[in-house]
Amino acid sequence: MTELPAPQGLYDPRNEHDNCGVGFVAHIKGEKSHEIVTQALQILENIDHRGAVGADPLLGDGAGILMQIPDKFYRKWAKSEGLTLPPAGDYAVAMCFMPQDDAARDFITGQFEKFIKKEGQQLIGWRDVPTTLDGLGKAVLESMPVIRQCFIARGENCEDQDAFERKLIVIRKQRMERVFLTMPDALDLLVVCVEAGLGLDAAMRRVAEELADSAPDICSEFNMANMQLQMGRPRREVLHDLGVRTGVDDMRALVAILIQADRFGSSIAQALRVQSDSMRVKRSQMAEEKAQQTAVKMIFPLVLFIFPGIFVVLVGPAAIMMIRNLLNT
Repeated sequence: MTELPAPQGLYDPRNEHDNCGVGFVAHIKGEKSHEIVTQALQILENIDHRGAVGADPLLGDGAGILMQIPDKFYRKWAKSEGLTLPPAGDYAVAMCFMPQDDAARDFITGQFEKFIKKEGQQLIGWRDVPTTLDGLGKAVLESMPVIRQCFIARGENCEDQDAFERKLIVIRKQRMERVFLTMPDALDLLVVCVEAGLGLDAAMRRVAEELADSAPDICSEFNMANMQLQMGRPRREVLHDLGVRTGVDDMRALVAILIQADRFGSSIAQALRVQSDSMRVKRSQMAEEKAQQTAVKMIFPLVLFIFPGIFVVLVGPAAIMMIRNLLNT
């Protein structure tokens, strides 16, 4: 086909755009086999020319395959580690891209385990994903994340797989909340860096360094964005991906403002300041709302436990004296 088809129905050739290559492999009867994985890897080799490559030919935009959980493979690993996996469907595997810094990685690991326990699920263990450094450029090695897998078993508070998956979403949103709560502080420092003369890319890198201990989640996202920028990806696409990865609405609003500022040449510092003030107001409103809800939540404990105790302490001695006087007379 040398020309695009004519407009018909919902199709319009004006909506055709170039994009990265995508392939799909499946068994018509739903049977699992390693051959599907082999064919998927072959597709990646065939669409190598569609991958984004920076000035360094060893830098790329990344590629991979998405597949079902390889249950037999993981059971073999679990047996070697002395762990026991539940039946298929009763456990999940989280792909975690951790920072290289040991302290920051331990902090994120601890927080993730706390979220799992908070939602009533069971932590099975962690698996270090084997990696090879062959063919990777120097810039990639400097920002390459530590890849680990977290195995989570379905807790007793989940009656079926659908309930388990909902709990997994809640666990993921715990991190989104941490990103939301630390965004105003990160934006304030970002404003200072930009107004001091740093570009947006350098400012994000500096913020990631300064707040690595207090805000590791958002710093890891900034590090990922900087790595993509070093690969030669357009800033607009990098910022867009930043908003999509975090899943936080305010982050999406921020990157939209930054994209517009970069496109029209307006002040990035002013855009950051406006967004920071807006988020602080929103965070204050959330705190006030929770404070107002506290009074309502305290009514039942006060009526059932505290007020009866106070009544006994105040009226009890007088009642005892009255009973004694009545008995004496």
